Amino acid sequence: MTTDGDRIAREAAAARQRVALSANEDTSPSKNVRERFGGRMLGDIMDRPGALNDVRAMIPRLAYPDRVTLFSARDKAGKSTFTSAGVAGLSMSGPFLGERCEIGKTVWIAAEEHEDDLAKRLSDQGAHRDRIVIYGKLDRPLDDLDEIVADERPDSVVVDTLPTFVESLIEGSADTGWSKIMSRFTRIARAHHCAVILPTHSNKNKPGYRDSTRIGAGVDVILEMTAPDEGSPIRNFTAKARFTRMPAFSVRLADNGLYELVSGELSLEARTYAAIAGNPGISKNSVRKAVGGNASATDATVTRLRAIGRIENRGTDDHQKWYVVDAGHTSGHTTEQARPNVKPLGHGVDTVETHHDGGGVSGTDPLRGDDLDTPVDSVLDNYQREWDDE
Repeated sequence: MTTDGDRIAREAAAARQRVALSANEDTSPSKNVRERFGGRMLGDIMDRPGALNDVRAMIPRLAYPDRVTLFSARDKAGKSTFTSAGVAGLSMSGPFLGERCEIGKTVWIAAEEHEDDLAKRLSDQGAHRDRIVIYGKLDRPLDDLDEIVADERPDSVVVDTLPTFVESLIEGSADTGWSKIMSRFTRIARAHHCAVILPTHSNKNKPGYRDSTRIGAGVDVILEMTAPDEGSPIRNFTAKARFTRMPAFSVRLADNGLYELVSGELSLEARTYAAIAGNPGISKNSVRKAVGGNASATDATVTRLRAIGRIENRGTDDHQKWYVVDAGHTSGHTTEQARPNVKPLGHGVDTVETHHDGGGVSGTDPLRGDDLDTPVDSVLDNYQREWDDE
């Protein structure tokens, strides 16, 4: 008589045999198949430098390498002004919302706005004249954009606005058309290693972007801007992303046409820099304590800030003493360039001598820690003043 125990034992033995046989089989796919269709072994992706790091914003809260941001707001609410302020910061590696932008080139597709109006606003916002290329509306929107990006090789692309840019491509079922369009934007971002920003319109009577839900399904970040009251200089933001948690934040439009962060959680890099700037000579463990969260992530951020010349260790590897790199300790990064108002900070990152927003960050909480009680807002004032002093 066969018992349940006997049956389970036989099934387990058969399973072990199948595993043993499969281990001896050559199940490797053809190399040509992977090359043709872009297949990658997980381990190969994990071994690629930076693949497992947190995604770093090129423009804080707005633009991310290889990824697409959908940015919605009501008509004439200031989405183009906010986007151009971020792009101006990117062109000069300047401050934006209390943090520092990367430095890079932008292709701006002005599908609605007159190029003269856009140029004046960017000039007022301190943009570098040779790092932003402006195109008008294109006859073959996505094909032409792909060709332009391949030739220009920008770090970021702005398509302002999305509905006007692709209006000739939307026929019949909007859902079907939008799926194909958004997939193309994603391929452009991934293939050309650029951030793509798509300003669009919000609904009139409810939260969210206008048109098909497939628009949002095809992007990496959804950013929505609203005004609390008509005429208010404050703009409130909500954000969602595939790759990280993005808390809500608020900004204020200053008299100089730029934006100041008035509420919202600072990025890991900004918190790490603030801890070091506010506590010169701080140790490795104290940096971790001040920043909080994952210690390995904080260590990686310290490594990056050191690599781009923002901080330096004046102690030893065993007894680290971290300082920000200020005008008095530039570690030799003083070579002047032919470009006006720009000099290198090191490792391909530039800093600006005269173009900055001059604004600090208010409404932030103090750093927490027994011996680390410097308010973040005062530390970020120092963070901003570096561009003033250089």
